[in-house]
Amino acid sequence: MNVTADEKGGANARTQPRLELYGITKAFPGVVANADVSLSVHPGEIHALLGENGAGKSTLMKMIYGLLAPDSGSLMWDGREIRIEGPMQARALGMGMVQQHFALLESLTVAENLALTLNRHGRWDPNRIAARIEDAEREYGLKVHARRPVHRLSVGERQRVEILRCLLQEEPLKLLILDEPTAVLTPQEIEGLFAILRRLAADGLSILFVSHKLEEVRGLCDRVTVLRSGRVVARRDTADVSVEDLAALMVGDAPPPLRERKPVALEARVRMAVSSLSQSTLDPHGTALQSVNFELRQGEILGLAGVSGNGQQELMAALVGERSSPPEAILIDGQAVGKLNVRARRKLGLRYVPEERLGKGAVPELSLIDNVLLTRWAKAMQWGLLRLGQARAAAQSLCDRHDVRHPGVASPAASLSGGNLQKFIMGRELDEAPEILIVAQPTWGVDVAAARRIQDGLLALRERGSALLVISDDLDELLLLSDRIAVMSGGRVSPVCPVASVDRAELGQWMGGNVSGWEAFGDAA
Repeated sequence: MNVTADEKGGANARTQPRLELYGITKAFPGVVANADVSLSVHPGEIHALLGENGAGKSTLMKMIYGLLAPDSGSLMWDGREIRIEGPMQARALGMGMVQQHFALLESLTVAENLALTLNRHGRWDPNRIAARIEDAEREYGLKVHARRPVHRLSVGERQRVEILRCLLQEEPLKLLILDEPTAVLTPQEIEGLFAILRRLAADGLSILFVSHKLEEVRGLCDRVTVLRSGRVVARRDTADVSVEDLAALMVGDAPPPLRERKPVALEARVRMAVSSLSQSTLDPHGTALQSVNFELRQGEILGLAGVSGNGQQELMAALVGERSSPPEAILIDGQAVGKLNVRARRKLGLRYVPEERLGKGAVPELSLIDNVLLTRWAKAMQWGLLRLGQARAAAQSLCDRHDVRHPGVASPAASLSGGNLQKFIMGRELDEAPEILIVAQPTWGVDVAAARRIQDGLLALRERGSALLVISDDLDELLLLSDRIAVMSGGRVSPVCPVASVDRAELGQWMGGNVSGWEAFGDAA
């Protein structure tokens, strides 16, 4: 196995740091992403990197892995100063990186995917890779199916494949960088991942863990470095700080509590009803919808839990009008809308935020001004002319209200960090105070303070009487926000139940595909 085990003893063994950064600075036009950043990671240590959106975490990770070059400062690797020219050199040194969005080919098997990147000299030998995968399974408990196509794997299994890719690289793995590794995992998959990471760290592997989930950071990591506005503002042993302490270090103050929730009236008006909705998928690796049924009421948040890839995108496409369906399968205020397009449903009060930020939520090449106009063009028109000054002011006001950090509203959407783009898209729809809002992954990739603002905005809409469907694989968030909850798995939706009566562990099992208990779940609709 390629993990070095020469420096065991875990995070408490304060030997020579494996990775040291000194005075790292990186600037882009109009913004300093990192300013005089210093950081060290020891053998056998799980080290967390925290910070708000736009704090400079992604830029720093890219410089460590050779995707960007620092303007100044130095990087030390095993006690010697080096300059990393690219990811290939980083891998040769013993670095591996698992990014939030996996890079796997759906139609190939696990072994074939790994063979593409692990056979440096072009020898296509999935059988040899499959044997190496089996060895890794036995040694580290990384259970994957080498012969199974990727499109048949759960998200947790895909993440294990990405970790295996790093473990099996030709050079011994010394540092593993994980970017938001639990964003799309069930509670059981998170527990399994953490067990694997602890075992790897015990064998001497250094792990750099980037996450916004403070409870996980405190429970898993040994030390934490906090960035704010591109600078290091704190270094702490996680045993010495609380979750509230970490939140305050990130944003300068503890986030405010969520507003008080009032119960939903049982006789509340049904704004959207879905009945016996079945539909094939246009994606060869997608998930067909199978007799989906639920009601969405005025003044409530209905949470739909599930691991991404279980039909959520297909369901949203049908609900918002991107795909037509049988007319009576979807009703808005009693009106059959299955054949109506997106614009027609918007006229009935429906708005939505898709999971895919760039490409569907925003057009990457267009400015923030133009991206605001995508949903508000009618308000900016007068006598057939576009009032650009008003559009610019609207974009600036939106960014100011929702703390979207940007180089300028005339800048393209692609220039924003993922978290800031999420704040922009969510703010654009929340500010419209829609009567019905369908949103997927509302706080995906945003920091704790921004997540709290978005959550409060959703609760404010609920308080106004809007009907909200929140689709997410973050079970903790759904349990915090929702009045009622259901689970989506394999294109099916479970019965709906009040949040107060559900068991978190059981929901996690259903998210993972064990749906045998659905019949006993009960439907309180």
